[in-house]
Amino acid sequence: MKHLVFCGGLVILLSSVAQGASFQAPSIGAEATGMMGAYVAVVDDPLAVYWNPAGLSQVDGKQVIAGSTLVKGYASYEIPLGLEEDNNPEWQPIPHLAFSMPVNNTLAWGIGLYTPFGLKQKWDDESVYKYNSQESEISLTKLHAGVSLKLNEDFAAGAGLGRDWGNIETRSISLLSYFPPDPVPYPAEVDLSADGEDFSGNIGFQWSPAEDWCIGGVWRSETEVDFDGTITLTSGVYPGETRDFGMEFTFPQTASVGACYVGVEDWLFAAQVDWTGWSSVDTLVQKLDSPVSFYNMADPTAPVVTDEMVLERNWKDTYSFRLGTEYKLNPDLALRAGYMWDPSPIPGETLDPMMFDTSVHRFSVGVGYTVGDWKIDGAYIYSRGVTLEADESINPFPTDGDYDCKSHVAEITLTYRF
Repeated sequence: MKHLVFCGGLVILLSSVAQGASFQAPSIGAEATGMMGAYVAVVDDPLAVYWNPAGLSQVDGKQVIAGSTLVKGYASYEIPLGLEEDNNPEWQPIPHLAFSMPVNNTLAWGIGLYTPFGLKQKWDDESVYKYNSQESEISLTKLHAGVSLKLNEDFAAGAGLGRDWGNIETRSISLLSYFPPDPVPYPAEVDLSADGEDFSGNIGFQWSPAEDWCIGGVWRSETEVDFDGTITLTSGVYPGETRDFGMEFTFPQTASVGACYVGVEDWLFAAQVDWTGWSSVDTLVQKLDSPVSFYNMADPTAPVVTDEMVLERNWKDTYSFRLGTEYKLNPDLALRAGYMWDPSPIPGETLDPMMFDTSVHRFSVGVGYTVGDWKIDGAYIYSRGVTLEADESINPFPTDGDYDCKSHVAEITLTYRF
């Protein structure tokens, strides 16, 4: 009887598809991105369906908005032996689309399609951690509708609901063999593809407590995705061998509160605090349709035969801080800038190279230009990570080392008012 032995690689493949808050988009829409996402108190365009549904009542007439974010991340890690690896994936496009319109003087609605989670990582095929990760991509796309009710001139409330779709794709190397009787391992490429869906919603408010001031807040519910898919061996001694794969993963709930001030002529200043409930990523349970034999690379003499793997992630809730500003050169041209401190939720003992995350400083600039009923916005973010020294790894494949990252984000958005 044939027993596949996945020597560390498979269990790492399964554990790391959920690794890294770095796949959380720091901003959506070029106007918001130019101010580094300090936007829940400011939003007045159709992307309010994401940022704060209360802002739909602030949108001027019927508007449609469309654009794309281009993300390119760089990462590196150095293991205790001194070997260093660099990550250099291609630019990744992440589109967004939304529409909104007023119903009357107090009620407005909108609908949007956007991706608040999505990132790709790619390491060299001969990486020292090739048994952990070669390539990975994870995303969560939402189709949400929202409504806003303006209770008076100073206060609006809003809510939204929609469908979410999650997808994961990974590729790595695993070591396979007959067990028993042949203990000799053979390398093989292992591909994982899985998807799932769920509903989620949000609620928000915008309030003007005094002249020139606005306060906004939003809560977005978590998305519990039951991923179903297949693990396939695409090379090696047993090409075509498959296993059905399942894992429940919770994309976290978030809450944001922000304020903006417009009391200085031609200027807007905004600040915001975000809370993300990453502690929902605690213990992951991954199931296969039939048992496999695997063993920890640190202890190859102790194989385990199972159809279920339990992995401790122990992520922590985080608070992010944003500052943004906009200056109107004239009624048609605006310049923007912003800053964000974005801490990592991942403790060093569960960090690994597939979709790892470190705390980062983010800096943004942007510009907006209006021509008649059209508006074009562009923005750029540079993110620089704080080096994380990970030790005492509890991953099946030990992942101690020094981790660092940076990224570039370019975004363009078109808005049409009719």
